[in-house]
Amino acid sequence: MAMFFLQAILALGFVLAPLAIFREEKKNEKISLKEQIYQKAKKIDFGLIDSYSIYSYPYKDLHQQLEEQNIKTLTVFSYGSLMSQASAQKTLSQKALSTRKPAIAFGLKRLFNRDVKIRYNSKWGVPKDPDARGMLNIEMTNKAEDIVNGVVYEIDIEEIPSMLDREEGYDLVPIFYVDWQDIQEQELPKIHVAYTFRAKNLSSYTSCDILPRPMYYELTRDAAKEYGPEFYAIWLESTYYADGITSMLEHPFQGVDLHTS
Repeated sequence: MAMFFLQAILALGFVLAPLAIFREEKKNEKISLKEQIYQKAKKIDFGLIDSYSIYSYPYKDLHQQLEEQNIKTLTVFSYGSLMSQASAQKTLSQKALSTRKPAIAFGLKRLFNRDVKIRYNSKWGVPKDPDARGMLNIEMTNKAEDIVNGVVYEIDIEEIPSMLDREEGYDLVPIFYVDWQDIQEQELPKIHVAYTFRAKNLSSYTSCDILPRPMYYELTRDAAKEYGPEFYAIWLESTYYADGITSMLEHPFQGVDLHTS
């Protein structure tokens, strides 16, 4: 009888051993970077952002307001053309460019709904499709699952007017972000506050029925690629058409033809 129980235990051991290994593998299974970001975002109290000022376009007396608040530099999060160093260096000083870092912002949705009139001398070219007018914008959702990647700059207030000249129709709004490097390396990365650009929905500056501007799309897409495949994958998944529903990952943008003359 004792031998029977020994044989039964040994047989059961062969069954349990793989299960134990499976549980250990599941325990040690590495979660995706996106899931890590989401888990950290769930801990953010988005209501705290309401204690920061919003600076509305056309930024009347902004320089004076910042001086009165004793603000010497402004941390700016860019999710669009300023992600590109080639584009940014046309506006920002070398001092500002030297502070450039990739980052992840929370509670935002990025979409191509900023409606910019097509001009025939535009640096972005002239698309044959008249609906290809969309440039990037954000919606404030305050949802942990909504993240946007981009870059942050530290900009002296003396430089801010020249930067704002290229951001027609956008308000400066506060957002939470973490450094890209910190979120990959630290269990509890420090959360910072920056300002970013938001054009109000249901205004003359936005439309949900337009397509991305091809050359602008390529610039921002390629800027995301500079930071590696994971960063680019997040850009694809977190960037939407003007409808705010269809992502670039779900339906890659193929571009449209440009007029050549």
